[in-house]
This record gives sequence, structure tokens and C-alpha cells, in this order.
Amino acid sequence: MALKKPSKKLYYSLRQVSEMLDVPESTIKNWEKRFPKIQPVRNRAGNRQYTDKDVRLLLQLKSWIFDQKFAEDEIVERIHRFLKDESADQQIYLKQVLAEVKLEIKEILQLLRKS
Repeated sequence: MALKKPSKKLYYSLRQVSEMLDVPESTIKNWEKRFPKIQPVRNRAGNRQYTDKDVRLLLQLKSWIFDQKFAEDEIVERIHRFLKDESADQQIYLKQVLAEVKLEIKEILQLLRKS
């Protein structure tokens, strides 16, 4: 049986982003409250929809908080710079790709368990 890789998504759900980042959905919602620059679009039902750029920002934010342990005011400054800089750091791009691969593997495993 051949598996077809889904085409690149325009938007990711909160659940998908949570799985890619390996953090609870509540953590992402908390970040949105603490850092107002993080504003995913919402569909008609009010569900959050994250773009690739949103995911890259959240991956970077996770690193700033958990790995580099920056203070909140420093993070706000860095978010501002990140949003200005359209050419996101290559390392962040690679983290995003790995997160997407992780999500796809989880989805494949779920499909295999059902069959």
C-alpha cells in the first residue's frame, strides 16, 4: 500500500501545532495572551488557524522560553524583530520541517492503528 504525502497545508489547527511543538494547547493559548503579537487567524467557527510563519514564531518562542530562558520583555522585543524579519532563520525553518514530519508520522501511526 502506497501512502500519499498530503500537500503542504495553508493552515494548521491548534491541536496540530500543539503536537508539532510538543506543548499543551493551553500553553499556546497562554502565549497568545502574554504576547499579543501572536494572533492566529480564526475561521468562521472561531477555531484558530496557524500559518507557517505562526508555527515558526511559536517554535522560536518555545526556544526563547524553555531553552534560552529569556525574560518576558526580551521576548516581546525578539518577537517584534522576528515579525519584521521576513527571512526567518534557517534553524527555525528546519525545526518547523521536523515538527511537520513528526505530525505526519503521528497521523500515519493513527491510520495504521485503525486498520
